Amino acid sequence: MRKISILLVDDESDSLALLESLLEGVAHAEVVGKADNRQDAIMKVVETNPDVIFQDIEMHGVNGLDLIDEYRKYHFEGKVVFVTAHSEYAIDAIKKTAYDYLLKPVDREELNTLLIRLLSDQSWSQSEIQIRRLKIPTRQGYSLIAINDIMFCEADGNYTCIASAKDEKVTTSNNLGKIEEELSDAKFFRVNRSVLINTDYLVSLDKGKKICHLRKLKDEFSFHISSKRLKALESFI
Repeated sequence: MRKISILLVDDESDSLALLESLLEGVAHAEVVGKADNRQDAIMKVVETNPDVIFQDIEMHGVNGLDLIDEYRKYHFEGKVVFVTAHSEYAIDAIKKTAYDYLLKPVDREELNTLLIRLLSDQSWSQSEIQIRRLKIPTRQGYSLIAINDIMFCEADGNYTCIASAKDEKVTTSNNLGKIEEELSDAKFFRVNRSVLINTDYLVSLDKGKKICHLRKLKDEFSFHISSKRLKALESFI
């Protein structure tokens, strides 16, 4: 039985500790991260890509319901379970496509029943099939990078540097044309002879200066677009 990876988000340290302790005794669950504020929560989502986020709704300076939309911007495709003392948010949580809604204090049996339901949900196996990885030959052997995590690929002579949204960079002897062929069915676009971008990370396009901007959290990357590719990019997106 595989484990469910879980991220805990709550600005109350006692609530975080209690929920973590309840999950420690569950063989099929693994806490992969904790966050007590908006910025840390988003960073942990990017770093761990959890199966499930257990999250409070009323947190200092942020509404947990609004955070779901921010997670989706960074390709989070997992489920969200709200853990809160406020039952009046149930309808709003459902509208935000929350998987479930637990009231504090969390009941151990109720939590375990939820985890079993999550584990048996057929959508887990479906989502695992959809995860595609790019096999990249390196000097040491191979690296495997989730295609959705690739921000851009940049030619470096006869080599290609592949930059991941998880702050990873891999250099491969495969040329950019070869990489482009392998990513032809995904959301990648060749903006010039040297750069292939993932348009999921595209945040702006300056047609006058012929520059496109990619962003991941606070990091931004800018690339020149050739005149021939400018209109094609507009059509592509």
